[in-house]
Amino acid sequence: MSGFVIDASVALAWCFDDEATEATRALLDRFEDEHTEVPSLWHLELANALAMGERHRRITPARTSEFIALITGLPIVIDDQTPSRARAPS
Repeated sequence: MSGFVIDASVALAWCFDDEATEATRALLDRFEDEHTEVPSLWHLELANALAMGERHRRITPARTSEFIALITGLPIVIDDQTPSRARAPS
């Protein structure tokens, strides 16, 4: 199984309909044959965006729960080396 890398903005487009595009939908479809890798702070970014979305009434708590269930069911690999890679000299 091969993989690809996404950031939080891609995943959030699967939750917020006004941010969805053909490209973000196509990435979601790739999970049938592939996995994705995400930086270690990815879940924190998602949690913050979902909380802000609820606070600003962009999404409901029920929609947040649906999205979390979707994310939980996807083959996502967390890059636990994100902090050390960020500090590495270029």
